[in-house]
Amino acid sequence: MRVTLKDIAQEAGVSVSMVSYVLNKRGRLTKEKHKQIIEIANKYNYVPDANAKGLVTGVTNNVGFMVNKDRGTLFQQPFIMQCIGELSGCLREYSGWLSLCMAQDMDAGEMRHYLANANFDGIVFMFATDQEEKVRLLRDRKIPCVFLDSGIVEDDLANIYCNDELGIRMEVDHLVELGHKKILFLAAKDTQPTIDDLRRSAYEKAVRHHNLAYSKAVYTGYERRDIYRALDQLLGSGEHPTAMIAASDKIAWGAIDYLKEHGFRVPEDISVAGFDDADIERNEEYGLTTVRQPVHEMIVDCVNYIYECQESNELKPYCKGWNPSLIVRGSTG
Repeated sequence: MRVTLKDIAQEAGVSVSMVSYVLNKRGRLTKEKHKQIIEIANKYNYVPDANAKGLVTGVTNNVGFMVNKDRGTLFQQPFIMQCIGELSGCLREYSGWLSLCMAQDMDAGEMRHYLANANFDGIVFMFATDQEEKVRLLRDRKIPCVFLDSGIVEDDLANIYCNDELGIRMEVDHLVELGHKKILFLAAKDTQPTIDDLRRSAYEKAVRHHNLAYSKAVYTGYERRDIYRALDQLLGSGEHPTAMIAASDKIAWGAIDYLKEHGFRVPEDISVAGFDDADIERNEEYGLTTVRQPVHEMIVDCVNYIYECQESNELKPYCKGWNPSLIVRGSTG
């Protein structure tokens, strides 16, 4: 027969209400009696009913992940897939789950309908732009929301991001130390302000810091054919940078493939660096120098913020920038 809260309470010698409190409580357990309750529940493989728990505590352990990308782009970007994996793993520790939504074309009316049919403890936005109306809707419903790596930094919102300016600065410093003076920036083109634009701005600032005469950005897109077309146009015109910094590893992979197919040696003729280090195995294959974002720490920060708001029953402003690290491999020299 299925073990109940009453069974666990009798064995632990406590009230049913205390068992319910302990099993539904998030966070660290400090009292020995609390630990004993957990041990008994684990012994019988007791799993609380999520629906019943949500009715009692108001917490569903269901977090929404809204990505401002179209379906074709979403699953082709290693960084997004890494964030989805980390979020799923983090929530799994709390017997929670993740609801994925592609929000590129979702207006406030669709958002209202979406929220009415799903119970969320909070929502993580990625690559969010022009989200003011949606944020107001979430605030009206008292749903915590976090902007993850979206380039949005406002005092009254929750923003968790990687310090992209530092990451790009480290790459430019690294290339300048290697003797490079003609460093090109490769970015995906978009109709709205993006993280790529922030990284391009950081590149321009770093180039000015080193007083380099050469400063140029080329928009390549994410597709291999578009990257090849952009580099064909650039290198076919006789322009020859000695190094390239790509706004993402995916663009850097395409650039390396193009260069090798067209007789350029990497890094002897042209050095290439990326950004994210989300797919470490593939980056090792390419020997790609890149900037690694601390994705695990950023995701844990997002989840902790959401449940701190739930526990305090208050939407709090929060802003945290995480520092990346430079990973040097063989594509720069």
